Amino acid sequence: WLLPGHKPQPLAASFTYPRPPDTRALERLLGANLQFDAPYNSLSFSPRDCAMALPSADPALDVLHMEYARTRLKLLLDGSMTAQVRRVLSERLAQGGPSDLRHIAQLVGVSSRSLQRRLGNEDMHFSALLDEARLMLAHSFLRNSARSVKYIGALLGFRDQSSFHKACRRWFGMTPGRYRQEG
Repeated sequence: WLLPGHKPQPLAASFTYPRPPDTRALERLLGANLQFDAPYNSLSFSPRDCAMALPSADPALDVLHMEYARTRLKLLLDGSMTAQVRRVLSERLAQGGPSDLRHIAQLVGVSSRSLQRRLGNEDMHFSALLDEARLMLAHSFLRNSARSVKYIGALLGFRDQSSFHKACRRWFGMTPGRYRQEG
């Protein structure tokens, strides 16, 4: 309804997560050029589609969106608290070091409460960042190392193998051993 007669179709779509078992719905929506395990999520469109004016465009809303985009870009470039915590969490988990809120806050140089507040200002929660870092490292270790599943679970801070198995089922839809085999 926005663009009668022409529906913009992405040239490519990239996702930070591993390839799911069934990509048919994504392919119907975004086309066949899908990339998984990418460093960031993105959609790429042709220059023609990007230059197309929207008949329902609102200049006042455009100003608001541009200001929001500039603010978000500044946060990303200046090293937002979310970006700092992501970096520190990945390093600590990969080394098997403590990765709880108190330790991570100490490493980024703020109190636990300040860390929670600053992440909240960026619409983020520490638990979500910890889960994301664990997912990325679990994927990498299961697909690219010969380390045992038990060792990887312990390295990522899971108290027991059962907890790691449950997390892998949530992330990948399968056990860690099966995820490794299918890689």
